[in-house]
Formats: sequence, C-alpha cells, structure tokens
Amino acid sequence: MGQVRYFTPAEVAQHNTLWDCWVTFLGRVYNVTSLVKAQPGPAAQPIIQAAGTDISSWFDADTGDVKVHRSSETGMLEPDCPQGRFIHVPPSNPSSYWDGSFLTPWWSDDQYCVGRLTARVLQVLVRNVLAEDTHVLEVPEEETMQEIQQRYHSINRHAGSYIWTALPQQAATTASLQFTMLDMTKTLHENRVFGAAPTPAGVDEHIPTLNLYWTDDLTTDDGVQAHARKEKIRVPNALPTSIASVF
Repeated sequence: MGQVRYFTPAEVAQHNTLWDCWVTFLGRVYNVTSLVKAQPGPAAQPIIQAAGTDISSWFDADTGDVKVHRSSETGMLEPDCPQGRFIHVPPSNPSSYWDGSFLTPWWSDDQYCVGRLTARVLQVLVRNVLAEDTHVLEVPEEETMQEIQQRYHSINRHAGSYIWTALPQQAATTASLQFTMLDMTKTLHENRVFGAAPTPAGVDEHIPTLNLYWTDDLTTDDGVQAHARKEKIRVPNALPTSIASVF
C-alpha cells in the first residue's frame, strides 16, 4: 500500500453516503464506495447506514473476520450480524441467491483499504506571522510536519514558502521562550511539540502554536540566520544552500 496515510475520525465521517462510502474497523480505513454501488440490495444497506463510522464491533479483533456465534437452533457456528447480514457474509441457511464466487471478502481485500485511523488526534494553532491570521488544525499524531504542511496548503497555497517553528514543550516551563525551527521530516512528538502520552482525562490539553515565517527572500544561510535573529527563532547550525530545500 506504499506510504501509510492516517485519517482522523472527523475526516472519515465526511464520507457518509452511498456515493462516497467509507468505514473504519480495527484501526484501518476502507473506501467501499465501488463495492456498495456494484452490489446494491439488502446486503449493502448495513454498510451504507454505517458510512462514515467505525464498525469494529462487527469483527473479531483476533482473527479480523466477521464475528460468529453458535446457533441455538442448529448448534452450528454462524455469522453474528445483529445489524443485518452485509456483503460477502454468507446466509445462515443454503440459498440459491448466494453468490460465493468472490475470492476475498472485502474486509480482507487491500484494494479497499485507503489508510489507517489515527491513534490520537492532535490540535495545533497555526499562526501566519506575515498575514497575522490563525487556524486550528486537527491532525493525526503519526503525521510528519511535511504532511501537516500539506493540510495547511488548502488554507494557504504558499505553505511551503514559510519557516515552520514551535516552542518545544519543555521550554514552556523555563524562562527562555524561544521558537525553534521544526524538522519537517519528523512528527510533532519527535519535534517535542507534544508529549508522548495523552493528557489525562479531565485536564485541558494545551494547544501549541506553530509560528510560520515567510521565507521569500531567504535564499542563503546568512539570510536565514539574520531573519532568525530578528524573529528570535533558533535554527540548526548547518542549513541547506536554499531554505526551500528544507520543505
């Protein structure tokens, strides 16, 4: 599947119709739009009704397959589908209408998997120092700064023309409050913007600020260092010849 893409529950929730149908289960995100459109009928309805939500309760976490229970009538194991039998789940009793010609059930077929559900959603306040505007972004904790930058691109198409900086978490308790240039190949955790552990329940989590500084005229190391001194940004000792290559 190449590089794994992570999604927040809010992003998945936007895909909640027959024409744009996504579901999540056991930490994975599936786009089953083509499936439910190709196989309309009663078996598609449970999936369509659950579009945009998590359906992990339908599956066994150990096997990754549909849950089963023992029938009180036959004593045999059969699919446990209180929400209704859905596509690729065989009927409890033999039926001439059942088409079992598929090779792999959709929940085991990687062609429908588009990524993974984030383990934790993080909020960051992105502050464009030049434009003096701010936006709160919700991002998966697994994303690198480059991927977060791509999210911000929908707000500002020049997102790659800024130095991205933040105040390291431990610096918030010290007298030296100096924004540091972020490593765009690392995550927020790896850049020490967030701690590794979630904030305990009942405690308001601080939303860190990412300050963005315009780099239009920063084409040399000297220019970067001069701008950093002016804006009180800490930057690495060694920088690429062009600041654009950082992004």
